[in-house]
Amino acid sequence: MRSALPVFPTTIAGSLPKPAWLAAPGQLWAPWKLDGEPLADAQRDAVRLAVQDQERAGIDIVTDGEQTRRHFVVPCTNCGMVPLPPLVARAKLQALAAGADLARRELGGTAGATAGTAPASGPGI
Repeated sequence: MRSALPVFPTTIAGSLPKPAWLAAPGQLWAPWKLDGEPLADAQRDAVRLAVQDQERAGIDIVTDGEQTRRHFVVPCTNCGMVPLPPLVARAKLQALAAGADLARRELGGTAGATAGTAPASGPGI
């Protein structure tokens, strides 16, 4: 039986680095080093290691460490956290779109595409 979580449980925010045998470290949109079923097996192994690392560290809520995602760059225009004047939001959106276009051209990958601003109803906290 699982014990109750503490008042302030711990977890990770974001992704853990992929093992070098899965994808090249330190490289944005690094291609997988395997294909097909060997890739699926390697990703499962990477998830097992990520979970073990978090358990050893005493993390209360463990995750898969996002070991099956190819990249982690997802542009966000404010993410609805703080209301922005429309002109500022538009400028941020244009800058993010230009950055995503540059990343696609330079890296040959699929960078996150921006489709508009997130609705902001007030502060996120």
